[in-house]
Amino acid sequence: MRTNALRSSSYRGPRATPTVSGDRVYTFSQVGHVHCIDAITGTKIWDATVSQGRPGWGYASSVLLEGDLAIVNAGYRGAAFNRWTGAYAWGDDLAASDQAGSASAKAITWNSQRVILLFTGHSLEGLNPTTGAQVFWYNRGSGTPYSCADPIVYGNTVFVSNGRNSWCARLNMVSNAMTHAWSGELSVLETRYNTAVLVGNYLYGFNHGGQFRCVDIRDASVKWSQTGYDIEKASLIASDGKLIVLNGNGHLYMIKATPDRHDAEDRSLFDTGLGTCWTTPALVDGLLYCRSYSGNIGCFRLQGAPTSNDGDTLPDTWEQQCFTNHTDALPDGDEDDDGCSNEGEYVAGTDPTNALSVPAVVITESNGTVYVSTPTVPLHGIGYDESLCRYYDLFCRSNMVDGSWMGIPTHTNVPGTGTAIEYTVPSGEACKYYRLRTRLH
Repeated sequence: MRTNALRSSSYRGPRATPTVSGDRVYTFSQVGHVHCIDAITGTKIWDATVSQGRPGWGYASSVLLEGDLAIVNAGYRGAAFNRWTGAYAWGDDLAASDQAGSASAKAITWNSQRVILLFTGHSLEGLNPTTGAQVFWYNRGSGTPYSCADPIVYGNTVFVSNGRNSWCARLNMVSNAMTHAWSGELSVLETRYNTAVLVGNYLYGFNHGGQFRCVDIRDASVKWSQTGYDIEKASLIASDGKLIVLNGNGHLYMIKATPDRHDAEDRSLFDTGLGTCWTTPALVDGLLYCRSYSGNIGCFRLQGAPTSNDGDTLPDTWEQQCFTNHTDALPDGDEDDDGCSNEGEYVAGTDPTNALSVPAVVITESNGTVYVSTPTVPLHGIGYDESLCRYYDLFCRSNMVDGSWMGIPTHTNVPGTGTAIEYTVPSGEACKYYRLRTRLH
């Protein structure tokens, strides 16, 4: 089944992810239609409409299910409906003029009671889920009323951020007016479109100033700040100690979630082919789902690390395939005496028993044209195991005395497919040295 939501202006499709519970699907369209749909038949069970404080780009929160209620970010302090019948439960008066936020509501337990966190256009609200009454609040009261990033709870505090107005804050959840856990409103992590993620004591997210940052949530210190991700509208999720990043142009990265450093060598990248992407990806059972601005969906399998029962870096299945069913090969061994270790051959995708199959760069000339390429050997050629996600980078430099290796843009992040990687040297280019790097993810 496919349901086409109403649209406004030039911005396509819905803003919010559907909420699934049992045999029902709940949606909230950008123009304020709340739908409850039978997940099997697609039949509409009930619908309702809100119009209070609609943001300029339309409503964008997902439906939160809490008890018998379906709650959306609409108006000054949200709106709630009976999840079974669609009957109106609580919310703003129709005359309420303050703008809703784009963040989704979040249910938490605070002081042994359930509370709904709602980041509206100008305030963070802690609401009683049954009545909608305020429990605590932080009212900023000024600035552009676009609050897109969801609140992040840390202990008895909550982190909120508004990149449109260049501020973020960590707030103490106390009755009535909330207080600052940091020194006040800061600018260390101004997330604009998508929510940061919290891993341990550290926030990872995209600062509106153009940096990918790691921030210690305890004291607001910036552990590292990195550019180069084309982060406009980028989003990320965390899984198994890694950060999965989808930037605004549809490129995927995977980076270790560590405050110690940002290591560019650790990241992998490939183009999903989806084009412009604003939506945070979803990971389910090893499958990563990405949605483009135009509404297309891509699904990508994330391969886990192969097992090695003897505890080394060589997977048992690879050793059995290459060394006739024994798994005691040493990572630093070199069975074929080609100068590349067994571990190096595993990472590169070459054959550790064939001296002609080695991760190398070959330079040839034909009819005045110079080619830089990798050798290919049947079965165990470069990138022979595509499922392990090998990526290859070709570098060059003018001399080996000074300067540094420079990546060739057209031959960076090349996925292994079992065929040779070939680069045609531009006519008239000065003599250079070349190097091949292999990354296995």
